This record gives sequence, structure tokens and C-alpha cells, in this order.
Amino acid sequence: MRTPVNLWAVAAALERITERPPRRNMAGRQRDRVAIARDRGRGLVQIDQRIAAAEAQLHEAELNLEYCRVRAPFSGKVVNLNISIGAFARTGVDVFTLVDTRTWYAIANFRESQLKHIDEGAPAEVYLQFKGSKRFPGRVVGLAWAVVPENGSSAMGLPNVPRNLDWVRLEQRFPVRIQLTDSDDSFRVGASAVVTITGQAQEKTVAANP
Repeated sequence: MRTPVNLWAVAAALERITERPPRRNMAGRQRDRVAIARDRGRGLVQIDQRIAAAEAQLHEAELNLEYCRVRAPFSGKVVNLNISIGAFARTGVDVFTLVDTRTWYAIANFRESQLKHIDEGAPAEVYLQFKGSKRFPGRVVGLAWAVVPENGSSAMGLPNVPRNLDWVRLEQRFPVRIQLTDSDDSFRVGASAVVTITGQAQEKTVAANP
């Protein structure tokens, strides 16, 4: 006895079988996709490396350009300029000196017997020998506590204040540092000046809780 067969169903099943790709081909395509993704990832890594290298070169070029410019950390006067236009500046070789003109100080050598009358913060007057008609106000900001001993032994970092006469017992002199509070362009490093201490330091009042 024969069983009836649905020819349409058989034809549809055969069509689906023929359209279905083999499992081996699907696996190969998957491997291809993975390989393509890996290649793209490697390409992105190389691009990132190139970008980083270019940024490093740009930073080095900008740094070298900054080295070509000399910027002073403060306003001042350029002295002892010993280089001409077009000459090359060499590493470790001084080409000029920058004098800080923001604040001026005068160093006065007072006798040791006078130091007991001078306090830090005391008012003072300074006048330059080449401009004696004008007095500049200032204040004491420091008294030296050591100088080079008389016996000639070396003391690194201590000011050397020589005595004028060897056969007379003279008082030792100690440097007193005075800060000018109202100076002008008349001051120069190494100029001669005369200092007068005009008063005592003002006593500081400290508030206290009762």
C-alpha cells in the first residue's frame, strides 16, 4: 500500500537544505571576521603609537623653542653684557648680569659698642655720596652676629671687615643691613653711602585675652 507524499513539502525541505551553508564554511567566516578585527586592532594600536610619538616630538620642539627665549624672574637692570647680536650663547658661560632693582639694601659697618643701641626694625636714613642732598628712608632688617676673627683664621661665609690701624686697639665693626623703603634709580650696586640710625624700633603690641 503506497503512502501519499506531499510534493510541495519535499520541495521546500530540499530548498532549505540547499540554502543552508555548511558548518565548515560558517566557522571559516567566523575566523575571518576575528582575523579582520585583530588586524584592525593592531592598526589602531600603531596609529596611537604614531600619535604619541608625534606629540612627544612636538613637545620637544616647543621646549627647545622656549630655551631660545630668556625671561627674567624679576624686573631689573642688565649689566656686564658681553655678547653681540648674532653670537651664540654657550652653556655655562655668563653673557650678562641682571641686577634686581625691586628692593635696595645698604650695608653699614657699625662699631661693636654701637650695636647695643641698634635694634632690628629701627628707622634709618641713607644718602648717597654723589647725591647727598636727598635722604632716603629705610629700616634695619639685620645685624651681623659674626665676622672673620682678628687672628686671620678663615671662616667661610663670614664678612671680612678689616681694621684701619694695627698698633691701636680698635673696636671691631659689624655689618648692619638697612632696607630702603623709598628708593629711586639713583642707587647702584657698590656705590658709597652714609647711614644714620634715626630712632629706636617700635615696640610691637600683642593682644592678649583676659
